[in-house]
Amino acid sequence: MRLLPALFLLAACTGPAEPPAVTYPLRGTVEAVPSATRVVIEHEAIEGYMGAMTMPFTVEEGTAVAPGDVVEGTLRVDGSSSLLVDVKVVGHAEVEPLQAGASLQAGQRLPDTAVALAHGGTRQLGAQQTGPLALTFVYTTCPMPEYCPAITAQLQRLQPLIEPGAATLLAITLDHATDTPEVLRAYGEKASADPAIWQFGRVSDAELAALARAAGMH
Repeated sequence: MRLLPALFLLAACTGPAEPPAVTYPLRGTVEAVPSATRVVIEHEAIEGYMGAMTMPFTVEEGTAVAPGDVVEGTLRVDGSSSLLVDVKVVGHAEVEPLQAGASLQAGQRLPDTAVALAHGGTRQLGAQQTGPLALTFVYTTCPMPEYCPAITAQLQRLQPLIEPGAATLLAITLDHATDTPEVLRAYGEKASADPAIWQFGRVSDAELAALARAAGMH
């Protein structure tokens, strides 16, 4: 009888169990290997999870791959992180080296860009920009917990600390085909984004490339 209260206390202290990780088969071509645990892969569509795209994945240290390797592996995703495991090289393809952008330095301006806002109107970046602005990039179908969901959660925590008119949070979509103004508005509403503080927008492909380079993205 003494054991039951002790077991109950242990359960109360440990809290609910973490949901089990979900796994997905992944196949793609290695574009770059930034570090021993980071690999950029142009991958095929992951059925039931996300479409085909190029993005970085965390891998186990000691994973031996090089740019151009065609790989297969298992993407393991839990509530807060992901890991690509059991990576095997199954072929090789020619790839062009990825070039990192030349990040802006303190005091430099963003490229002159008119951002079409999801709620209407435009937001001007660059020489005509007014007021402080935090710029990031998202796409609404991004499921990887370390990327868009994490950025959105950080902006949700930041938004209440900003008075309307004091600064702007601006998220520009990377996915023109999917993220129409209507989709971006719905995404912002789901995230409880106040358009007076936190805005979502779209730019042309050429302008997106220039902004990405300025932000130091690949």
